[in-house]
Amino acid sequence: RVQSVALRLICEREEEIERFVPVESWSINADFLIQGEKSAEKGTLKAKLDKIGGKKAEIKTESEAEAVLKSLPKDFKVSDVEEKAVKQSPAEPFITSRMQQEAIRKLGFTSKKTMSVAQSLYEGVEIAEGPVGLITYMRTDSTRIAPEAIEQAQKFIAETYGEEYIAKTKKTAKKSNNNVQDAHEAIRPTSVLRTPEAIKKYLTTDQYKLYKLIWERFVASQMSEAVYNQTVVRLAGDKYEFKATARVLAFAGFTKLYLESKEDDVKNDEDDETTISFKIAKDTPALRDKTEKKQHFTQSPPRYTEATLVKTLEQQGIGRPSTYAAIISTIVDRKYTELIEKKFHPTELGRIVNKVLIEN
Repeated sequence: RVQSVALRLICEREEEIERFVPVESWSINADFLIQGEKSAEKGTLKAKLDKIGGKKAEIKTESEAEAVLKSLPKDFKVSDVEEKAVKQSPAEPFITSRMQQEAIRKLGFTSKKTMSVAQSLYEGVEIAEGPVGLITYMRTDSTRIAPEAIEQAQKFIAETYGEEYIAKTKKTAKKSNNNVQDAHEAIRPTSVLRTPEAIKKYLTTDQYKLYKLIWERFVASQMSEAVYNQTVVRLAGDKYEFKATARVLAFAGFTKLYLESKEDDVKNDEDDETTISFKIAKDTPALRDKTEKKQHFTQSPPRYTEATLVKTLEQQGIGRPSTYAAIISTIVDRKYTELIEKKFHPTELGRIVNKVLIEN
């Protein structure tokens, strides 16, 4: 029941890609020479054209981009400076599907391999104190954590990083949907005190990598938020408005230990970020310097990777965490799909099977 849904997702994504027609757009970036608040401070600010005549800038063709470049004034001034603290919370400890997604992205493991390595860590490894199960049960979709584990983690964080790194608020596991089986808590180390480095010599390379991922994710989940100072500067000249965004890490919090990975093909606003190394005041004159136009095309929807397929099945409430690894191997082993550069492509057989299943 679940394999056919996984196959259908892959086939439908392929059809979307085949139907996709890219749409062209252009962006304009400029360097502005600005005087800082102190007379000795001068600098260059990189900014992106954001608005034309008060409306979002939408430039569709190269000739439109050229026309904008020709009509841009040289002299701008800082029309607005907005500063605020932005907080980022740590990710929750692992449930099975998230552990699989993260191990696929960060360690290059398959779902199947992740589960078998996790099984070996759970069943027990011979270390100095004897055979010990190093992690809690690896088939779970609950983010609940035992109170004694939270207490142990907080004590460890205080001693290792300092009191200010302990999460301020008590986190309670959210019930994400009704088919969460809450019999097992989240995947975590059985003891935070068994740090990855301390037991590295008893583990295989794969066991060490996965244990380190689980351990860091759990400890980070009990740490305080990261705080960034974000500055947004707007520059106005004639009917044009440019915008520059900069983020500076003010307090590392959990990022000292662990950062969640992102999908390769997800574009973030952070990609447009710049650095502002000095204080900028409102109404400061800014001189437009180097200006360039850039062509962009909308991207077709990406093919599924193992990580995104698991994520989609999980979001749609299809299958159970324990079955994802088996589903994915089956649709490849039976030649319904093939993995090319870690992405799923349906085979002709897969498409025919999917068509017959939908019709019936």
